[in-house]
Amino acid sequence: MKYSTLIYLLILTLTANAQTSSPSEEKIESENAVQTPENKPDKNGIYTVVEKMPEYSGGEEAMFAFLDKNQKIRPAANGCGIIGTVTLRFIVTKMGEITNIEVMKTTHKKFNNEAIRLIKLIPSFIPGEENGVKVDVYYTLPISIRLQ
Repeated sequence: MKYSTLIYLLILTLTANAQTSSPSEEKIESENAVQTPENKPDKNGIYTVVEKMPEYSGGEEAMFAFLDKNQKIRPAANGCGIIGTVTLRFIVTKMGEITNIEVMKTTHKKFNNEAIRLIKLIPSFIPGEENGVKVDVYYTLPISIRLQ
């Protein structure tokens, strides 16, 4: 009985301490949660991760359908019989425009120009946002190149 009373008092004390955090402590915890290295801009002011990532106006499925529909294989690549993936990184600006396209990884360099051409055809994205403000964001996209 003596121990159960002691345990009860200990639980009450812990519960009271957990519930009495001040608003300033909660604000500090909230700020720390938001201020991670992943969602801070680089030296050029470009984010890698934001609260609301940029997106194609019809969604991801519509974007891949658009890329498939507009894909053309050049005869040089068609002759080598390669099917592969080109991973591109580009910036989606705060205006939704695509800039600074670069090849990050490729299965065959003959497909790079086709992947870049496809990205340039994409109409503007819905820009990314951080804290309710539209910002420039890096976007990485693998594109499958298939023989038709």
